[in-house]
Formats: sequence, C-alpha cells, structure tokens
Amino acid sequence: MKLRDAAYFLVGDRDAIVALAGNRWTLAVGAFLVLTASVARNYDGAYLPAEWTVLTHGYAASIGNAFVLFAAVFAFARFTDGRSFSFGKGYLAFLGLFWMTSHLAWLYAIPYERFLTPVGAIEANLWTLAAVAAWRVILISRVLSVLFDLPLLPVFLLAAFWADVILFSATQVMPAPVVDFMGGLQHTDEDALLSSVRFTVMIFSFLGMFVLGVAALIGLYWLRTIAPLAIEPVRERPSTGILAMCAAALIACAGALVYGQPEQYRRFRAESLLLAGDVAEAFAFMSRHERSAFPPIWDPPPRMGYAEESPSIEAVRAALAAGELAPWVRSIYLDKSWRAMQEQASYLLGYHGPDDYIEPVLPLDTINEAAYLELAEILRFHSEHDDRYSAEDRERFWRYADEMERKLLADSQPADDR
Repeated sequence: MKLRDAAYFLVGDRDAIVALAGNRWTLAVGAFLVLTASVARNYDGAYLPAEWTVLTHGYAASIGNAFVLFAAVFAFARFTDGRSFSFGKGYLAFLGLFWMTSHLAWLYAIPYERFLTPVGAIEANLWTLAAVAAWRVILISRVLSVLFDLPLLPVFLLAAFWADVILFSATQVMPAPVVDFMGGLQHTDEDALLSSVRFTVMIFSFLGMFVLGVAALIGLYWLRTIAPLAIEPVRERPSTGILAMCAAALIACAGALVYGQPEQYRRFRAESLLLAGDVAEAFAFMSRHERSAFPPIWDPPPRMGYAEESPSIEAVRAALAAGELAPWVRSIYLDKSWRAMQEQASYLLGYHGPDDYIEPVLPLDTINEAAYLELAEILRFHSEHDDRYSAEDRERFWRYADEMERKLLADSQPADDR
C-alpha cells in the first residue's frame, strides 16, 4: 500500500481504486482513519472520556451505509463472462475503500468558531459538511463503478438517492431548535439559522427522494449487463509514506485533544450539574472560570430554542436571585429567563420586547389568571435583578406587573360588585 495510491484514490483514480481494493491492509488503515476522523469531528464538541460513544458513530454509520450500497449493486448485477466474487470478500473490500474516504472528514476539525462570528461559524461548518458529503458520494459512486465495471451515472443516482434518504432521516432524529413559524419563540440568531436550515433540508430532501428514487430505478436498468472486477488479493504492506501519514494523523489528534478537551470537560461538568438539578452548584462552578474557559459556541441548559425543560427556568431564577455570580453567567441566564417570559407574554398578551410593557394593560382573560400572575412575578424578578436594563425600564416593568394584577382583579369581579 502506497501513499500515492491513497492520495490518487481521493480523486477517483482507477488504478488507485484497484490497488487499494485488493490490498488486505486497506481495511485496517481505513479503520484507523475512521477513528481519526471521529476525533477531528468531536475533539471540540464532546468530552471524550465520558462521551466516548461518539467515536463509534462513524463506524456504525459507515458499516451500514456501505452494506446497503454494495448489496444494492450486487443484488441487481447479472454477472457475465463467468467473472464474479463472493459477497463477503467484495463487501469487505468495498468497506475498506469506504473507510479510506474518512480523512476527508479531517476538514471538520477546522475551528471556525475561533475566528468567525457564531452565525458565521455555523454557516462555515454547514458548507464544509455539504462539500465533504458531496465529495464522498461522488467518490463512492466512482468506486462502485470501477469495482463493477459500469458507467458512473447509474451508480451515482443510486448513491445520491441513498444519501438523500440518510439526510432526510437525519433531520428527523437530530436535535435541532424548534421551528418558529409565528415568531413567538424568541430564537437567538444561531438557533434561528439552525432551525431554518433543518426545515429547508427536510423539505428538499423529502421532495428529492421521489425524484432521485425514480432516477435510481431507471439507472438500475444498466446494472443488468455488468461484469464485476476480479479483485486479486495483494499482500503488500503499508509503505513508509502510509505509516508516516498515520503517525502524523495520530499526533494531530493528540494535539487537538490537548487543545479542545479542557473546555469540553468544563462544559460537561457544568451541564451534568445543571441537568441533575444542582443549579446553584453549576452556577458556582461556572463563575469560577472566565467565559473563555468554555467552548466558544455553547448554549448551556436549558436550551430555549430546543424547548428543553431541565433545569427548570424557575430553578434558574431562584439561583440568580440567591447568589453572587460571574457577570457572564448572570447575563446568559437572565437572557434565558427573559426569553422564556417573552414567549409566555407573546402567548398571553401578544407582546414581545421590553418597549411593549407600557400602561394601560389590555383586557385580560381571567381563564388564564394563574399564567398572568406568574408573568407579573417574572416581570418583578427582572425589575429587581436584571441590571441590563435602566432603572427607568425596571421601574416600568414593576408598574406594569402591578397594573396587570389590578386589571385582572377588576375584570374578575362580578358586575354587581363594580
């Protein structure tokens, strides 16, 4: 196995594909590359000693996807000229080649969030994901076309259809902010972008399944007269270049872990305390560090855009009122409290921002009396503890809460008592 073959393979060179397909070391080297790609993807997104299962996702997804694609082509192929190979050996050869595309995912290690705005970093990551995914679909299509000696187009249609199915399925199971159709959820810019992208991808991938599905069925017609490539086993050991590439990847992974894991440990520790309900302890832990000690793009629980309820926003307000916290911690959680209040106020009153809280109060529906009273208490909480607003604004919030309670009491009295 030569480094030249590994490099030329990435651009679909036929000789490189054939050489790697027959080499027994391809599977082992490919498996190592999957691991390094998983580290590149997660070194700054998960605390790996505790969340190590993320390193297995690449293996599970690639084994399943490779099996489906190879089995589909194998099942529809009608071998000619007496040339064939066993499904098991052919699948393992294809899986090794599938894994040899893994180092394209090293691009995911680019820390866009370090030099771009949060929204810009998310956009850059999404474009990188799209570019790598498209590259891999085209490359795997080329691999199958070489192995089975058939035109690229029909295999590409089949691979694109399967990729679209995977993409649509991912939009159904991946955690993402709730779609805000009516504008009442008060999403941050980052959550609004992720929500919009997920919804758009879901719609277009769903529609694309029908178009690509028909195209793939038409393409299968060409699979009836193909002759698979005879894969000749090669015992050639990995060259010095391949070993050097693996060593460099290992060193890069170690450096990435040293760089990214301390932040992830602190994130994991804080989130564990928050999700366990130890809000005061979590706030104290976070306050002992600067904001820069945590990941740049981090939305600690509860994530409002995802409709998370743990820890409860009531527990958050109690901890904010009780303790001396670092300014950055107070700012993040006062914002969460305010956004939760805005959603409630939007539902009850149709109000969104602080400028809307002016007298007089609109007529209130006494059926929602408990919700109005809760809203009044939240306004008083921000009036008392939220120093992000001016003294005048905070006084206005308090007066609005008093007026809402007075109006509610007046509206709830029987007509004869008025």
